[in-house]
Amino acid sequence: MSIAKWLYRYVFRGIGWVLVAAAATVVAVPVMNTCGRRTDRQADARQKEQTQKILKRMHENADDEIRKFNRTQIQGKEGK
Repeated sequence: MSIAKWLYRYVFRGIGWVLVAAAATVVAVPVMNTCGRRTDRQADARQKEQTQKILKRMHENADDEIRKFNRTQIQGKEGK
């Protein structure tokens, strides 16, 4: 068997089958994920509201903290 026939039979055909399998996987995975998933709008709205509350609590005094930090930086520079 020549090298060209061997390459065709064992390598190139194998690569072709791998590419076909990969293409089938790429097509099948998104379809399988979207079929079984349903969105619960109330749960999404509840989660969004909780996230907004948390972010508000985190940042409610951020302006004061920034002003305090800037004051300490300015005072540190003036003292030198």
